Amino acid sequence: MGARVLTLALPLAAIALAGCNHCSNLDKRICADLGADCSVWRSDATLRSMVIPANERRLRVRESTCDALGDDAIYTSRTLPMVRNYIVHLRNPRAPQAVIPMGAPPTSSSGYLTYLLAPLLMLAAFVGSALYRKHALPKAMAQHQANQNATADAQARALAEWQAQQNAQRGNPGDPRG
Repeated sequence: MGARVLTLALPLAAIALAGCNHCSNLDKRICADLGADCSVWRSDATLRSMVIPANERRLRVRESTCDALGDDAIYTSRTLPMVRNYIVHLRNPRAPQAVIPMGAPPTSSSGYLTYLLAPLLMLAAFVGSALYRKHALPKAMAQHQANQNATADAQARALAEWQAQQNAQRGNPGDPRG
């Protein structure tokens, strides 16, 4: 029974993974967009390793990197211009390079959340600190003062009892110094 399940599971897994080869799709897309420069793309290992992580042993990381670089917004604004800049630089190192935008992709709304995360966390910490100082800290300080007073009273009673015992042993019950 286990062999049958394995025999059925392997082809299904292969079929499921066949459509998820983001790196080969990215490779084909770059080659198609480069046109005549595709031969440079295919022959230059350094260029290819900058875009497609060849030495990455973890398949998920490699595929997610290729998927991110192949995303339409990132591909058109960053990946393809970077590859074209490299090819231009190979041909003529003094040729001007195209400007590649930095920061969050133009259509990505998650970039705003990234920039707002630190100020929001600082605001939450400030508000939390203010609330703690207003509500919890006075209660904690009052409890601490009450504990200190109770400890001081207990120590004073214990000292008075001890002095009374010492005076009783010496036969001088009225002398507080002993």
